[in-house]
Amino acid sequence: MRALAVALAGVLALALPAAAQTAAPPTLTVSGQGSAAAVPDLARLGIAVETRARRAGVALSDNNEAMRAVFGVLEATGIASPDITTSGFSVIPLRPRRAEPEGQIDAFQVVNSVEVTLRDLDRLGGLLDALIEAGANRISGPSFGFSDPASLAEQARGDAVRNARRAAEVYADAAGLALGPVLSMREGGSVGPVFEARAMVADAGVPIARGESAVTASVTMVFALEAR
Repeated sequence: MRALAVALAGVLALALPAAAQTAAPPTLTVSGQGSAAAVPDLARLGIAVETRARRAGVALSDNNEAMRAVFGVLEATGIASPDITTSGFSVIPLRPRRAEPEGQIDAFQVVNSVEVTLRDLDRLGGLLDALIEAGANRISGPSFGFSDPASLAEQARGDAVRNARRAAEVYADAAGLALGPVLSMREGGSVGPVFEARAMVADAGVPIARGESAVTASVTMVFALEAR
């Protein structure tokens, strides 16, 4: 029995160094941010006509007339049909706030709304002027964007990875270690644009700052660390 105990102790003594050698190597986790800047090449607008009248038919007729003028402006600007989408239409009875007989209606409100994408930003200021002149009395936006955001997103992602690797190399070198292979990568959050107004649209209309957009991305990377 004593001989067996001595033998087991010897086996364990030999096994412990081997186990220590198979321990997981040290790792380094870093995050990197990247960006790719460009001038937006499209704008999105919300355009609506609101009319009111004592009778619903009159409010609707007035609204239809103004909307036909709005569509005429959009067509004259060269906006293609796929870039014009009706986003809402409503007929709402308006009742007085003061105490009146139940069911009394003061007027009817008709609202017709469209979403528009403009791809020639040099015409944006003039378009806004023309829309208001045509009868559009609710305009929201513009919201600027890109016709091909995927290419900018790819550039931003590549920039994020390069920045993460540079940071990892600095940390590893400062610790007296060498940077090993990438063990994992994870994109952080969503890739999206950040706008900064810089340049004015110089056409004869409403002054609009088109600005510049930097599409941003972030990544988290885990590297193995190795002895030099």
